[in-house]
This record gives sequence, structure tokens and C-alpha cells, in this order.
Amino acid sequence: MLMSFPIFSQKDTSRVCIPYHVAQKIAIELTQKDSLVNELDYTQKILLESKNTIRFQDSTIRTFDLKEIEYKKEIQNLETQNTTHTDKVKSLQEENQELNRKNKNLKSAVKWLGGGLAGTLATLALIILI
Repeated sequence: MLMSFPIFSQKDTSRVCIPYHVAQKIAIELTQKDSLVNELDYTQKILLESKNTIRFQDSTIRTFDLKEIEYKKEIQNLETQNTTHTDKVKSLQEENQELNRKNKNLKSAVKWLGGGLAGTLATLALIILI
């Protein structure tokens, strides 16, 4: 196989004769170079896809971090509301107990007054009958 390229030391610079084994090595290296260029292109494509995936994942992580902050604020607000409602329930239960105690006292007083009234009426009825 003959390959030609200009060399200054030769008289006819339009063609150069290269030994077969050198031409074979050049052909092998050129094939390897083409293969390496293809592999480099493929690697750069994979790298670009990986970078895009990482950007997307970073964006997703930021979104979830923001949601987590909002959820924590919402939980804190709900805990505050729960504490307020619990305090109101305790206050209403205490008020209910106080009203029940007063109601019980009033019922006792009404029984005494009702019994006294019945006794008074019975006494008046006896006096009238006699």
C-alpha cells in the first residue's frame, strides 16, 4: 500500500512512498482515532444527559424542600389551633361542672320549698277541715 504526502527531503514532492508496515500502522491508528472520536462523542452525549438528569433531580429536591417547609409551618399552625381548642374545651368543661353543681343546689332548694309548701297546704287543709 502506498500513501502519499509531501516531504521536503525528496525531489518529487507530489508523492511519497511509505513502507507497507508503516502504512499499515497509520491505517490502524486512523481507525482507532475514528473509534475514539465516536466513543468521545457518545461519552459527551451521556454526560450531557446525566447533567440534565441531575438538574431535574436538583429541581425536584428543591421543590420538596420548599413543600417540607410549608408542611412544617402548617403543622405548627394546626398544633397551635389544637392547643387553643383544648384550652377552650377545658374551660367549657369547668363551666359545665360549675353549672351542674349550681343546678343540683337549686333542685335541692326547690325540693325543700316544694315539701314545705306541701306541708303548709296540708296544714291549711286540716285547719279548714277542722
